[in-house]
Amino acid sequence: MDNKKPYLQPAGWVALLYRHHMGGEEISIERPSDLDLTASRKDDKIYIRATNVSMDKPVRASIETGGMSIEGGTAYEISADPQLEITELIHGAFRPVAKKMEGTVWEFPPDSITDIELKLKETVTGVDSE
Repeated sequence: MDNKKPYLQPAGWVALLYRHHMGGEEISIERPSDLDLTASRKDDKIYIRATNVSMDKPVRASIETGGMSIEGGTAYEISADPQLEITELIHGAFRPVAKKMEGTVWEFPPDSITDIELKLKETVTGVDSE
């Protein structure tokens, strides 16, 4: 009997990533041609799931929120060489990497999966002063 430990395949890392970054309300989203995108919202957070289907070029995209202000954001990215052989020696190669978002433009690496979590700024409306 060998002592090999179990490890996640790429699909397992993607499922784990998707499980932790999703809202309950689907929202519409426009997309560049090389990105497969979905978006959802829960409370003050917007979640964007992006797959760059191009095997050889990155895609830069501007993120617009229909007039809502963004307080901050984090991108969780899975990006590895598509030719990489999956073994127990490199099992962490597909582990998502968290990256702080600066601004509203993001570059999605070739052949990557990225979940973006945006925190919206609270806005106060309808406040009367006496």
